[in-house]
Amino acid sequence: NSNNNNNTITNSNNYYNNNGNELYYYSSLCKKKGVPYSLRPRIWAKCIENNLHLRKKLFIQLLKRSNQTRKHSLNVYGYEGSVSIIDTDVPRTLPKLKMFDQQGAFFDQLREILQAWVFYRPDIGYIQGMS
Repeated sequence: NSNNNNNTITNSNNYYNNNGNELYYYSSLCKKKGVPYSLRPRIWAKCIENNLHLRKKLFIQLLKRSNQTRKHSLNVYGYEGSVSIIDTDVPRTLPKLKMFDQQGAFFDQLREILQAWVFYRPDIGYIQGMS
């Protein structure tokens, strides 16, 4: 099976090198054989991008502000108060898969991303269903 993935990568690399269209390379690779595990971090980075240029340090600061606000009922600006509905809304995300239930594998990660977003963009805040 890894041989098939290697052949796909080699053939796709030739296509990629000839045409220079990186996005086409990644999408065609996904459609044909799935994404080889070794390439997944690079592909996710290309697909998701980071147009806002958020870094880990800023994410941690935003998360701290969110946690402080939730624990101590601090004054909020704009729609920062909307952070309080995230815990209720996250388990409603893809409920049949149960990935985002409170015991689900991705509950904490999705909640933290949404909380950081609220404090990164208090002019928008959290809107029900964003998850």
